[in-house]
Amino acid sequence: WAHQQEESFNDVLWISEQSAIALHAAGDTWRSDDGGLNWDWYGGGAYGGLVDGEFSPDHSVLLGVSMNGTIYRSTDEGGWWEEVLTGLGTLPAEWNIRWYDNEIAHVVGAGGFVFRTEDSGVTWRQLSSGTAAQINALQMRTDRFGLAVGHGGYLLRTTDGGRMWSAQ
Repeated sequence: WAHQQEESFNDVLWISEQSAIALHAAGDTWRSDDGGLNWDWYGGGAYGGLVDGEFSPDHSVLLGVSMNGTIYRSTDEGGWWEEVLTGLGTLPAEWNIRWYDNEIAHVVGAGGFVFRTEDSGVTWRQLSSGTAAQINALQMRTDRFGLAVGHGGYLLRTTDGGRMWSAQ
């Protein structure tokens, strides 16, 4: 293991069999093209830092989220990040990004916040989860049916694409 930076790296994502990126707490992206043996600074622009990242299924868009819930979008594998939604969350918080297909993705996290995009992360809509509890993860089975889990034992279910959630 090699020490690269003083602050934390919070996520690592494979681009190909030999290429990967690591998302840094300072908002930078580091890249390796040799299976992780060597790492170099690759890009930045996610000034709120990054705690989670996820590629669209076709790898054309990379979404990242900061600790306060600011959502970033990159179309060059993290070389540059564009802020697409200013964070509404409280610190500290965990945030999770989950793609359903190449257009639809959700971000969940602090305060029960759920955000949905239907245009590959260009625009976002806040949805009501019905709870103020931290939502840790979300998985959509179809574009309409999904489940989410959160602090305090919350199990949530949607049948309308996340517009309405019910506790189970």
